[in-house]
Amino acid sequence: MKVLIVFYSMYGHIYKMAQAAAEGAKEVPGTEVALRRVPETLSDEILGKMGAPGAQKAMAGIPVCRVDELAGADAIIFGTPTRFGNMCGQMRQFLDATGQALGKKCTGRQGRERLCEFGHPARRPGVDHPFVST
Repeated sequence: MKVLIVFYSMYGHIYKMAQAAAEGAKEVPGTEVALRRVPETLSDEILGKMGAPGAQKAMAGIPVCRVDELAGADAIIFGTPTRFGNMCGQMRQFLDATGQALGKKCTGRQGRERLCEFGHPARRPGVDHPFVST
């Protein structure tokens, strides 16, 4: 079974969760796991002002996901922080670009795929919420 873990992490929290998901999946005999990041949409200048460069450097070795990789996965796990109860813009932009590649998996046309999602809200009550609207 091929498991693809696709995530976005600005400060490293979701990256840690993605690593944990990968370790768990690897415990299943015969499972291949690949970690992939979604493309960053913020400039280095903005990331610097937000205090994120250290986490970004730590994830530099994780390849950016290509849409064509989705078709080869038996299971896809998405990881995203929440922004006002929604997935972050970087993940939304990536998913919007997948078109039919992900649509076929969501409707089960290929028959064996599974989709899953995990996230992490910030700790600012009333601003970020612990759910992801799709």
